[in-house]
Amino acid sequence: MLASVDKITAAGNEVKFGPCPEDNFVRNLITGKTIPLKKKQGVYVMEVLFVFGDKHIVGEIIVDSGAAECVMPKEFLPGLETLSAKAGVRFAAANGGEMGNYGRKLVTFEPRGFSARV
Repeated sequence: MLASVDKITAAGNEVKFGPCPEDNFVRNLITGKTIPLKKKQGVYVMEVLFVFGDKHIVGEIIVDSGAAECVMPKEFLPGLETLSAKAGVRFAAANGGEMGNYGRKLVTFEPRGFSARV
């Protein structure tokens, strides 16, 4: 799953990437609560628990400053309902090729390592 920094900041958060591990986080501008980001193989990830009713599935979300939208493979989280795609929305991969738009999923997650760093 790939989360757009633009969408994260539009929702009232600050995203910071820095040279030290403690410099990498998403912080809510109102509450000050912070979600740590970990650098793995050259990308920054947020460790989360995806929530499906009583189920919690361990996973990761890549936080990407180059992504215009939040996207995921259509097979991702198969137990979650797929809603219809927004009409006219098209996606392009980093190499310029077109990616399919197979619909939307409303994903609920809880950050692992959540803190109230201010």
